[in-house]
Amino acid sequence: MLGLENGVPATIVRQRSAGICSNDPPFIAQQLKRWLQEKQEFGAVRALPLSAREGLSRTIQFERLEGFLKEMAPTS
Repeated sequence: MLGLENGVPATIVRQRSAGICSNDPPFIAQQLKRWLQEKQEFGAVRALPLSAREGLSRTIQFERLEGFLKEMAPTS
């Protein structure tokens, strides 16, 4: 992820082992080189763990938003 290294999105990426978050060009370049080397050696870059996307599907996010909106504006 490109962007601020601290904050909610970066924290989620780190906590879920979903990749890296940086806005430092040398660091990003080095990470891209590591991934290219991994692909050359093993034929692919390691897949993210399933836990990295757990609870983030569009369906689950919509259900959470819907529940929140119902709490904020209950019907009579």
